[in-house]
Amino acid sequence: MTRLDVEVTIHVLIKKDDRILMVLNKAEAGGKPAGWGLPGGSILTDEQKSKLGDFQFEELVNSAIGHIKEFMRRYDIPPSYLGEILGDDTSGIIHSEEDLIGALIYLTTIREGLEETGLLFRPQSLAFDEMVGLAHRAVIVTAEIVAGEISKVTDETDDCAWVDPDNLPEGSYYSHARRLAIVLKGREAYVSV
Repeated sequence: MTRLDVEVTIHVLIKKDDRILMVLNKAEAGGKPAGWGLPGGSILTDEQKSKLGDFQFEELVNSAIGHIKEFMRRYDIPPSYLGEILGDDTSGIIHSEEDLIGALIYLTTIREGLEETGLLFRPQSLAFDEMVGLAHRAVIVTAEIVAGEISKVTDETDDCAWVDPDNLPEGSYYSHARRLAIVLKGREAYVSV
């Protein structure tokens, strides 16, 4: 099994004062029910998954950057902000599948912030990494807000709010609450949601 055969889902932890940013996800047809969670999603879009065998590493990264640029245009965020976050030239930095996974986690943090909140995030650190079963990896990335204004309703979300991490909204996903407790409290904790 290659590393790209494992589904990688990232969640983004944004803190402001003593609150965290959560989104109310819409229900997915035949999948996840509606509920409150951290912004995030798969490191590969459905389109990228369908073309995975055809993509070279650089093409996959360029595709991810293309998705980010689309959302930046949608939310009228100047393209110069992306240069601040990504640095200079990104070509030639992906030499292995491990490099690619790291780059896609970074880029997905940016894309999902725009897609689900209308905010441009700058990824800061990997705060949590867990294998869930044999073929799914869940990651929490901390980030800061660089630009944009909160959009409470998007194609994937019905609301967005700053919440007290010790008093999560009714309908919060248990898996998000458990992982948040581990990251914020530094240990496994009972979480009531």
